[in-house]
Amino acid sequence: LELVALHHCAPFMLQRVNDLLSERWPKGDRSMSQMAHSSDDFPVSLVLVERGRRDEPLGHVLLSRCMEDDEGLLAESVLVASRLRGMGYG
Repeated sequence: LELVALHHCAPFMLQRVNDLLSERWPKGDRSMSQMAHSSDDFPVSLVLVERGRRDEPLGHVLLSRCMEDDEGLLAESVLVASRLRGMGYG
């Protein structure tokens, strides 16, 4: 498995990540537009995928800078697909 930046994936991946998150949390609990603004700066959405395959998200984390700590990051929306839970990927 590997982590890739959402903005380096095909455009359809945004909706697939949103669908994965919706399996766990109601749609109102996060912003799809925030994921759409993923960039090489922050915030950045990272997607867990099978190495060499970027068509099915297996997990997600949104990383943002901490306002209180210039070197810190805040990890939000940490989720692993149900079939991979309990395996240490989170």
